[in-house]
Formats: sequence, structure tokens, C-alpha cells
Amino acid sequence: MGTNDAVAYFQSGEAHFKNGNHSMAITDLTQSIKLDPNNARAYCLRGLVRFKSRDTDTNKEIEDFSQAIRLKPDYAVAYVNRASAYAKIDDLDAAVQDYEKAIDLDPKNLFAYAECARIYEKLGAPEDAIDIYGKAIQIAPNDTDLLIYRATLYHAMGKDNETKGKHGDAIGNYNDAIADCTKVIQIDPTNAIAYCTRGLLYKYSNNLDAAIADIEKALKLDPNNADAKKFLANAKRT
Repeated sequence: MGTNDAVAYFQSGEAHFKNGNHSMAITDLTQSIKLDPNNARAYCLRGLVRFKSRDTDTNKEIEDFSQAIRLKPDYAVAYVNRASAYAKIDDLDAAVQDYEKAIDLDPKNLFAYAECARIYEKLGAPEDAIDIYGKAIQIAPNDTDLLIYRATLYHAMGKDNETKGKHGDAIGNYNDAIADCTKVIQIDPTNAIAYCTRGLLYKYSNNLDAAIADIEKALKLDPNNADAKKFLANAKRT
């Protein structure tokens, strides 16, 4: 038994994983690793299977991703996967370091940017998160998800600044969020979330007519949008 057998076990493990049979996937990938202990992809995939199966021992998946990185130091996917595992156990500092390393290795990995930004938000570093979103949007300027994520963060920053009495900063945050929502609507005029979010932002900016117009548009696009219904009711009471 040799390399060909290791490949066969790897392929079998990969197939089991795709079919949702995590236990058999781990068994076959473990056998593949025994036959070829230098296969970084096998370690990375076994770690991913463990991660997806919500293995109670997160250290096992982290060790698999770490071994994949030891074998292949430029393995961006392994860094992304290990970052996700660290985030699962709330080791946020380690997670953000791995996401940043993945971005260095693969500057077009939009998933790594988005997840890195979210970790920065959890760490209470919104400016760093905004910077990461900005870099991602430079790469993919028409990615509506990234624009919505950033708009949502600007919105939260605005509310925080309002609480702190920094009204000028809050208005700046709201305007930045409105600009992102407007860009989303230009790209996708059927995006109810963008209309709903922009409507709320207009309300915070004391532009009630624009707020109601956007929220009504959101409801036309998505009649079951609970947030839009709530916002419209609140706006009309103001």
C-alpha cells in the first residue's frame, strides 16, 4: 500500500464528506494520512469534517489545520479554517491573526475579509473592521453582501456615537451607511434589506419622508419583512 492507496482513501473521504457521512469521512481520511503523512490537504479536510460535524473536541480540528499549515505554510485555506475553529471557541485574537494571514496569502479571499471584519467587531474594534471591509470592497465593488455588512456596522457605530453625545460623528456614520445602501440599490434595485436599512438610517437622520418611502418600498419587495413593518409603524408615529 502506498501513495495510490492514500489518494483513494482521500477521495473516498472527500466523497463521504460531501454526502454528509462525517464518521466515514474521518475514518477514510485518517487512513489516507497514515499512508501519506505529508499530505496537507488530507489534514485540512479532516479538520474541516470535524469542524462541520461539530466535534466536541475542537482541539482536534485545530491540530489538523495546524499540521496542514506546518506541512504547507502558504496554505491559505487551512488558515481560514483554523481561524473559524478558533472563533468557535471564542479565541478571537488567534482567529483574527489567522484570517489576516489568509488574506496575506490569498488577497482575493472575500470570505476571509468578511469573517476577519466580523471578528474585529466582536473585539470592539469597529474602525479595523471598516478598514477590512473597505479592502474587500475595493476587490469586489459590486458585492452587495459586503456593502450591507459595512452599512450595518456604520449604523451601529452611529448609534454608539449618538449615545456618547458625538452627534457629528454619528451623522457621518449614518451618511456613510446610507451611501453603501444606495450603492446596493443601484446594483440590485430589488434588495429589500437595503431599502429597509436605508429607511431606518433616514429616520435617524431626521429625513422622515425619505424613511417612509424606503420602508414602503421594502415592504413592496418583501411583504413579510417584519423589520420593515416595525420601522414603518414607528416612523409614522414620529
